Amino acid sequence: MLAWIFRFYFKLRKTTFDCSENLSVSEHERAEIELMLIQMESFKGINDDKIIKLRPIVDNKGLIRAKTNVAYRDDTKDFRFPIILPSDHTVKLLIMKEHIDLLHAGTSMLMSHLCEKYWIIKARKTI
Repeated sequence: MLAWIFRFYFKLRKTTFDCSENLSVSEHERAEIELMLIQMESFKGINDDKIIKLRPIVDNKGLIRAKTNVAYRDDTKDFRFPIILPSDHTVKLLIMKEHIDLLHAGTSMLMSHLCEKYWIIKARKTI
């Protein structure tokens, strides 16, 4: 999802751009790097006061994830260990894109959809 947002952003900045239907591997990697930069800018690490109660861990790609109560459940990694994000930055674009993709769904629906992959700090207030 975030890769689509960055594709749109970079498309606006360039005059020539590959606009194929599928995202490339490099676009997915760029989105993950942007997530890491957002986390580095917003948090001091896994011992930051804003996220310490979420039992943060760092995955093999360097992203800070929350260790949820369903960590040992047989489900996707993103659901069991959602990526922790602040409520500002590009995250607001992500929330808006999901809101539109879900046909302007309400707060609860939007939050439950976002929580499948991301743990946004103060999400309800931001939405």
